Amino acid sequence: MRAGRYIVGDVVELLSGGPPMTARVVRNQGEGVVLDCDWFDDSTLRGGDFDPATLRLVGDCRATAGDSDQGDDTKATLDIHRRALREHAERIAEVELLRLPDQIAKVEAAVEAVAVRVAEVEKQTNPPPPDSALEFLSSMNDGDSIVCSCQCSVAEIAGARAYGRMYVRDDGIGYVLRRDGAKEG
Repeated sequence: MRAGRYIVGDVVELLSGGPPMTARVVRNQGEGVVLDCDWFDDSTLRGGDFDPATLRLVGDCRATAGDSDQGDDTKATLDIHRRALREHAERIAEVELLRLPDQIAKVEAAVEAVAVRVAEVEKQTNPPPPDSALEFLSSMNDGDSIVCSCQCSVAEIAGARAYGRMYVRDDGIGYVLRRDGAKEG
């Protein structure tokens, strides 16, 4: 269908400027004709109705469809849509590729900040394991006991390691400090 000088597939823009838009449908509305156009806002497909008097052709983007008065989307019109979409997708991809190094740097910085914070929290909540048997023994209080790790469950060993209450000798034998005479249940 034809709306004055426009046909389906023409690439147009508002007289006041704006993004290139593809005329998708030309229809009668009231006493005039309206172009239903599609365009991209970043990577989002948008659409709207426009009075042909508010539009102009963009460069040489004239549809070359055969007889557009029939209102059928012909192969040529579809090719124009595909070409316009492909060109726009390529522009979006170029912009996103330019942004990618900045986005990667931001993610790396965020990961580094989280790693530093995790290390700080671990230092505050989990004291380091004792460096020597003497340091291990000096952490005992009245009522505490020391047991061989072979007498402890995996959960008790994990807890003792997490809270700096385990000592492992050079030969691999480990000892766990049980607080207040607590026994593994």
